[in-house]
Amino acid sequence: MQVTTTINRMDIVWLNVSQTFRMRSNWYFFAFFFAVCIFALWDVVSDPDLTVSWWIIVILALVLASVAFLFFGVFCTLWNVFSATAKSGLIGEHVYAIEDEGIRAKSHAGESIRNWDSLESVSANKRAILIQIVPGMFYIIPRRAFKSSSDFENFYAQLTETYERHSAQSRE
Repeated sequence: MQVTTTINRMDIVWLNVSQTFRMRSNWYFFAFFFAVCIFALWDVVSDPDLTVSWWIIVILALVLASVAFLFFGVFCTLWNVFSATAKSGLIGEHVYAIEDEGIRAKSHAGESIRNWDSLESVSANKRAILIQIVPGMFYIIPRRAFKSSSDFENFYAQLTETYERHSAQSRE
C-alpha cells in the first residue's frame, strides 16, 4: 500500500508546533533555563536592603523561562521552515509505501527504506499520520493525501499493524 502527498511549509510549521511540548529536549531546555533564571534572580535580589519572597523569584523565573522557551520555539520553527526547500527533499512530492522490510520514502532528493524495528513510533491525529524515524525527525503524511477518511484510516491501520507485528518480532 502506498500514498503520494505534497509536503509544504505549513506542514513543517504544524509539525513543529504540535511536537513542541512532546519533545523531551524542549523540557530539558525549559528546566535548564528556569534554573539559570532562579540563580540569576536570587543573585540580583540577594541584596540585604531588598526583602523579596522566594515565590516572587520562582514566578519571575517561570515567566522568563516561558518567554525564552517561546522565542526559542519560534526561532527553531522559522529556521526549519526557511531551511526546508524542495532541493533538500523536505518539501514537495513524497511517496510513502508500506513494505515488508519497512516504510519506503521517496522524494526527488532520493529514496530510503526504514526498517520497522528502527522506527521510534507511529501515530495519527486529526491532521496527519506521523512516523517518527528518530527523535525529532518525522515522516508526515497529511490527511489531505487521501481521497477519503476511510482511505486514511485503512492506511493507518495497515501501517500500525505492520509496525506492531515487526516490532513484536524484533523484541522476541
